[in-house]
Amino acid sequence: MINKKLIAEIRSFNRFYVKILGLHNRYLHNSGFNLIEARIIYEVFNNQKVSATDLTHILGVDKGYLSRVLKKLGRAGLLDKVPSSIDGRTAYLRLSDKGIKTYNKLNHESDIQIESLIAPLKNEEKKALIISISKIQQLLSRMDG
Repeated sequence: MINKKLIAEIRSFNRFYVKILGLHNRYLHNSGFNLIEARIIYEVFNNQKVSATDLTHILGVDKGYLSRVLKKLGRAGLLDKVPSSIDGRTAYLRLSDKGIKTYNKLNHESDIQIESLIAPLKNEEKKALIISISKIQQLLSRMDG
């Protein structure tokens, strides 16, 4: 049986969190990048050898949609493709110098956003928040895979 109250609470939290982080806006931090574009930049920066196929699994997005976004980021001069030395059919993605600068700016803006969000909290409240976030991740991590 569906627990409508639990579902309503989770969906309410999702709407709250999306709103509080400003993710309902079209672009993050007035950067011109939407959430998926920013996540791609983040994943490419933080994964040494990541391919488009890897990104479809990491991000859980459609291959065609990802391809369009990667082309857009490539045309913007943010991404480069590096052919695999082992398998010629595979290309790894890496950030160009411009892409690295963009990553650093987005990352810095995200840090500032979260810092300002939690600044009013007391240290005990910050610790409670981290414990709660960890518990949510632990409980829902079974679905990630």
